[in-house]
Amino acid sequence: MSRKTDGMVLLNQGDFVFKLLPPKSTKIVDGIIVKKTPVSEKQKAEEQAMEDELAEFEAQLEEELAAEAADAITKRKAKVAAAKAKRIAEEAAKAAEADTVDTEQSVEDEIAAFEAELAAELGQ
Repeated sequence: MSRKTDGMVLLNQGDFVFKLLPPKSTKIVDGIIVKKTPVSEKQKAEEQAMEDELAEFEAQLEEELAAEAADAITKRKAKVAAAKAKRIAEEAAKAAEADTVDTEQSVEDEIAAFEAELAAELGQ
């Protein structure tokens, strides 16, 4: 900061119109001149209340999102467990069917062996 200007900004808008901007009452934001206004205690309290309300809303929203995520995870686990139970039941049904087929085949084999033995005895 120069001691000659004491922090003031000389603004040339290109049409030979110059403005002096004292640093304590104005600031430039994205090329726009913004006048600083003194902030009262009431404005500070309102701003703080708004920030508190926003923080409370964000916390509530985050809590709801976490609950939804937990619910989605629970539903997904239940769906996976149901699919696994269904697969196990299908495999058990296939195994029982295979056992039945094997039992029927073994009974038929015994009958055929008995008939062959009977035919051999009768043929003698």
